[in-house]
Amino acid sequence: MYIFFSSSIFGEKVTIDVEFNECEILENLLISNPSKIAFNLPYLSDAEYSGIDYVFMGDAYPLITKIHPKSIVNGQLITKAIHEIVLNEKLTKINGKDVLTLDETQLEEEFYKESIFLEFENFEDIFEFKLQSLSWREVLVRPELNWIKNINTKEGKIDISLDLNVNWSDTFISREANKLKGIDSVDGSWQCIYPIELFKELGYLLPKPIFVGFEPSFEDIEIKSVTVAYFPPEFCTPEADCDPYEKEHGETQLVYKKEYVGILNSTYNLEKFPFDTQDIVVSFYLENLTQYLDDPTTESRTDDFLYYALSKNNFLEWDLLNYDVNYGTTLDVLRDEVIPTFNLSVTVKRESLYYLFKIMFPIFCLVFICYSVFWIHPRQLESRVTISIVCLLSLIAYNFVIDGDIPKLAYLTFLDQYILLSYLFAGIPTIQTVIVRRVYENNGEEKALNFDYYSKTLFPLGFFIIFTYLIFTI
Repeated sequence: MYIFFSSSIFGEKVTIDVEFNECEILENLLISNPSKIAFNLPYLSDAEYSGIDYVFMGDAYPLITKIHPKSIVNGQLITKAIHEIVLNEKLTKINGKDVLTLDETQLEEEFYKESIFLEFENFEDIFEFKLQSLSWREVLVRPELNWIKNINTKEGKIDISLDLNVNWSDTFISREANKLKGIDSVDGSWQCIYPIELFKELGYLLPKPIFVGFEPSFEDIEIKSVTVAYFPPEFCTPEADCDPYEKEHGETQLVYKKEYVGILNSTYNLEKFPFDTQDIVVSFYLENLTQYLDDPTTESRTDDFLYYALSKNNFLEWDLLNYDVNYGTTLDVLRDEVIPTFNLSVTVKRESLYYLFKIMFPIFCLVFICYSVFWIHPRQLESRVTISIVCLLSLIAYNFVIDGDIPKLAYLTFLDQYILLSYLFAGIPTIQTVIVRRVYENNGEEKALNFDYYSKTLFPLGFFIIFTYLIFTI
């Protein structure tokens, strides 16, 4: 049972009903019986299933969205390699049946067979999953993106700020909270805000997020307080999804909200620069309780918060294309286990007009100024050489001017290839001038003029053909 609540009070412990200090009473109960409450072993739910979550797509292939880290695949515990292959893949066949021939109910029935054989769109291998008793504990996570600034793909650094809400139930605390029968409130529910020091004293290991590639801008990234809300068994109405333990003791929800501000470090593929599209991915997993939290889930309002945040963000030099929250994996090296991760992905496209008009177009003009030598008579050698050399030197000098706008990488970007192509075709007129002079002296004026005539067409055309090829490779 999940009943969501909100609170804007953080800091000192507070109560909803000021006539009774239920917060202090519960705190004393917890402190006096720490050995009876397994704070590092949260309540688990068990169910028989294959360990695979998917999205039914109707006329399209279903998409695998989550995989239980304890799933048995091909007779052994799922590995990170298999996890990454299957996750977010399109399922084409299940138990030898084309999934497009199955409706939603039939597909669900196939997933509850003792052995489930899966085939995917981009892989020839067949993966066998086993129906087994798997445990999990649902933790709701809601990332609220505040802003994204200074997207620097050349250095792989992005300034980012987000608030993270983490919400989970604890039936062990419910057992103690249910003892407060004498507390008077409107409906028997109440909430308190406890400082983080209480949970440290009790040895309660919070599901603390660990970000991948995140560098905080200040040292204070500790959680300050945790809100505890209790809902008595009376809240378990027929419409509520309550388990037997919640029907007996009620439900206790714990929630904290923490702001994270810092620099996200990542590596970006700039082969198509400056016409590139990038995915900004904020990835994190839950520390301490991760081995028990086998079903981390994004809270239902996550998309609404993301839409609002991104709509008010001004991405300088970038256009927002899409955003998504999905699941991934990381490997716990110490335990050699796959750990579920959350991935907040924002897809942006670089605004390329600056590079088009400030870099590429001037280079284009310089190259074609070089070709003006083809209209100068072969006998005027000095004029032709002067123009072609000056144009080539101008192109080299301009490259120094724009050097700060070009990423320095171990591979060539589209812009690098365009500049190299320009160097090549800007140097051709100088070589052609030397050759046409020799033709003029040895074979006469007519053949030299014919050589110039064909050069006026062939060399610009060659530049256009290669440039067009580069564009189509983007």
